[in-house]
Amino acid sequence: MIWIFVGAGVILLPVILLLSGRRASSAAVKNWDLFLSPGNQGAYLRVEAETRAELELADVALEGAAQAAAAGAEIKAMQMLDMGCALIEQYCPTMLRSLKAMAVLSRMVAAITPLPALRPKDFRVAQLVQLAYLHAFLHQFLVGAGERFRLRLTILGRGFGLLGRLVARSAARIRGREEGATEEWGRLALARADLHSLTDESLHSLRVLVEALGAAPPAAHRP
Repeated sequence: MIWIFVGAGVILLPVILLLSGRRASSAAVKNWDLFLSPGNQGAYLRVEAETRAELELADVALEGAAQAAAAGAEIKAMQMLDMGCALIEQYCPTMLRSLKAMAVLSRMVAAITPLPALRPKDFRVAQLVQLAYLHAFLHQFLVGAGERFRLRLTILGRGFGLLGRLVARSAARIRGREEGATEEWGRLALARADLHSLTDESLHSLRVLVEALGAAPPAAHRP
């Protein structure tokens, strides 16, 4: 199955990169100087703190939901489940938009620190593991650090989209009391762990991009 997935990825690689470039808009980076202004050197740290705090809220809600379900407090479990899922439904699209904006910004620098491919062992959900294998494979076919960086962002974005759908599907099965619904709590826990992994990789990518933008000549930053 993994090799079928990889083979399809090789064929689609040029299309993925082309579409990523076409969808980028200069409007998405109109506030690029947030990270470049001397008065905002702590911008990255603020973004990181806010991002992790938002994810932590979803963690607290879903963990509380699982504990309430285990204790038989069904109403409370469903309330916290709805809260946690609502937070993730907001979080994943927000991260996806941020990754797209980062892809636009990355085209404004001549040099960026090379980043390694995602590692399958860092993920727990089977689809994410396959996606990491795909990235590791496609990574070899690109030479430029900028192209590899944008491929990385594309894969991370697909990961967030995938996890958002998986969380919604598990929550729906739990609410509907479908057969095997109790197993969905375990799947939600795995999805939450992978959300953290995707977030870590996204923030690492952002830090590298901010460093590249700061090192580039001012004129190179303008779209």
